[in-house]
Amino acid sequence: MIITENKEQPASYYDAIYANDYSTAAYQELYKFVMGMILKIENPSVLEIGCGLGDIGKMIHDASIPYRGFDFSTVGIEKCKQLCPETNFFVGDAYNIENYQPEDYNVVIALEVLEHLDDMQIIRMLPPKTHFIGSIPNHDDNASHLRLCQDPEKDIKERFSRYMDVVEMYGLGGSKDPSMMLYLFHGIIK
Repeated sequence: MIITENKEQPASYYDAIYANDYSTAAYQELYKFVMGMILKIENPSVLEIGCGLGDIGKMIHDASIPYRGFDFSTVGIEKCKQLCPETNFFVGDAYNIENYQPEDYNVVIALEVLEHLDDMQIIRMLPPKTHFIGSIPNHDDNASHLRLCQDPEKDIKERFSRYMDVVEMYGLGGSKDPSMMLYLFHGIIK
């Protein structure tokens, strides 16, 4: 795992990004893959940390799976609500334990989020036996990436094994540029 010299960014940083014509088109393969993972879990009920613009939240809602998602970007949440007004999106900080209540979920997803914050602080707040699906990139094209995955199997297992049993890992992307990969993993919180 590579630790960058970047710093955590405030909500205003993401508000500015989302206020422009930010596109999630590059993440559609990831979202479809994650949906397949969620559908394999018995009676899934999903909490999403860092729901961004709401794309996968809408997919989960459209599959009639209970869902709620939060993000600390007010602009992002406004766009989520425009995309899918009947879905439970709310403004919330990942470090606030109240955003994880009630514990009516058995799946937590954090896609393209963990590298932007103190991931261990977040993981420690999750209830035991919860399925966790997360992703981490191997490229540093973003001033807000705090960590990058270089050797995915080693990095992910070493980083997260204290708090979860990692049961599967996948490398996605890289079709145009093999150096631009996302590493997706599924674990069960201890």
